[in-house]
Amino acid sequence: MEFCCCCSECGHHFPIQPQVMVCPDCSRAQTADQPLRGVLEVELAGTVPADWEIASLLPVEERFFPPIPVGTRPSGRHNGSGTSWSVPASTSRMMA
Repeated sequence: MEFCCCCSECGHHFPIQPQVMVCPDCSRAQTADQPLRGVLEVELAGTVPADWEIASLLPVEERFFPPIPVGTRPSGRHNGSGTSWSVPASTSRMMA
């Protein structure tokens, strides 16, 4: 697998270099008090092998990460009856 940087504005590709975080061409158009121009995003060049795991990108071995349970906690508040859960109106608006 190979990775490169791609400009979010013009699409130009660059090799990954720690000191380069914005596109040199697009960043010239930067003006004060405006969003950053030409931010570089990391892209995968090529295809991902079938046996690839996300842990292979981490600088620490996977055995040092504790298991993180996901999806077993109720998403709302107890309504007081002891049997059901409801999502507060303010939460349901945020989730929509």
